Amino acid sequence: MPTLFSGPVKCNPKDVVIEKINDGAAACAFRISRTFSIPDGTEYLQSGTRRSGKAADIRVDTVVTLGLNDRHVRCQATIHNTVSEHRLRLSLPTGITGGSYKANQAYCFVERGVGPDRSTGDWKEPETGYKGFESILYKRSADGGGLAFISAYGLHECYGADDIEGTLYITMIRAFKNTVSTDGQPDGGLIGESRYDFILKPLLPSDSDADLIRLQSSLACGIYTRTTRVNRPDKTTDSFMNVQSDNVIVTTVKPPYENSDKAAIVRLCNYSDKASTAKITFKQKIKKVIQTNLLEEKESELKASANFFTATLSKHKIATFRIEF
Repeated sequence: MPTLFSGPVKCNPKDVVIEKINDGAAACAFRISRTFSIPDGTEYLQSGTRRSGKAADIRVDTVVTLGLNDRHVRCQATIHNTVSEHRLRLSLPTGITGGSYKANQAYCFVERGVGPDRSTGDWKEPETGYKGFESILYKRSADGGGLAFISAYGLHECYGADDIEGTLYITMIRAFKNTVSTDGQPDGGLIGESRYDFILKPLLPSDSDADLIRLQSSLACGIYTRTTRVNRPDKTTDSFMNVQSDNVIVTTVKPPYENSDKAAIVRLCNYSDKASTAKITFKQKIKKVIQTNLLEEKESELKASANFFTATLSKHKIATFRIEF
């Protein structure tokens, strides 16, 4: 049914509260609370649907943290949702008009034009411009600078607008009264609290796609520590594995299919549009390095030196290696 009317969304200045909640030596944090007044539901009529004339309030609390040595801003948004059947988007004006933007998917970044593809206007389902993504969006200007949005977890829907502000939109909530073709399932309304952790990062021309992936991984995984008694006079520790490369990322470290305790499978991905070399160093000595396919079947053998080997990956290549100790 057609939508007859969409009620207004209001946020008055008096509904915004800004507080300093942390002022330490290493970081400073502010909490920004905003209350929005939106239609409290949808009315279903014989002639179509329309948003309710009654209003309800939803509140969004965003904690913005500025770290002493960070080149980015950490944000944690908590949405206190009281209304189903609406969409809430985060709007990021980049100040970069026209052009294109990039969104990450599995093992790659996809470049997309801004706005909908108007050549699809006569299709049965014309393109709307809204597309899926994994967790990172960014837009660059001609000089290589720009702005990146990096989410700890997948939000899955974005839109690059063809407007004067070069706005990137990220869907935070898409709340349904119930699931289509079911007797209810009201959890689709997302009533209650939803929390989102993300980073806003001003980009330099030197910031690579791999740098953004590393930053996203650190945001999603956090820092894990464990104290272990070490019977060594120098008190030093060694990592199981270290990868040195500007553009190559480790995506998987796992036992081989036969579950051998004398081998490991390492999968790498080159996020650059040019060939890149990586040096992979292990704590243990290496006996053999075998490049395999995704089924871990041998393709070729690489030269290993003591406890490290080097691998060159062509642009956007995914490569799998079996390391035997």
